[in-house]
Amino acid sequence: GLHTKEDFLYEIYNFTDTITAFSAITVGVTITISVAFVSTVLMISSRQRMKDLSILRAIGRTRSRLFLQIVKESLVLSTLGGAFGVVAGAILMKAIVSLARSSMSTLPSHFELFHIDLLSLAISTAIAIAIGVTSSLAPAVYSASRTPVAAIRGDP
Repeated sequence: GLHTKEDFLYEIYNFTDTITAFSAITVGVTITISVAFVSTVLMISSRQRMKDLSILRAIGRTRSRLFLQIVKESLVLSTLGGAFGVVAGAILMKAIVSLARSSMSTLPSHFELFHIDLLSLAISTAIAIAIGVTSSLAPAVYSASRTPVAAIRGDP
């Protein structure tokens, strides 16, 4: 049984370790799904913009500049999305901790249920950016490799 506060705290720490491991697995699966989803959306977007991109190629934009344009667009979007996700996650976590602390009034004041780790936030943002840039590579190669005439005609 749980006879002392130390036993109780030990059980809470064990529980949080289990939750952390489960969360890591969930994050891995989520990242994999995110890359596939974002890549698909970017490919659809590139195909919808194919005539515009072909006109840029026809008036002199090089394949490499077109490739970089698409990757840069993805970089900006993923950076904004990652920053938004980190801020939303931090706000949500603070709200949950506040709610948990109010319902667990017997916890010592120095006991920290959760904390916001700046390294974790930086890693999360970097992962979001990496997902965005990685997901843009296939659509960027596809769009940049098309000849302007074939793209304007709508050839696959």
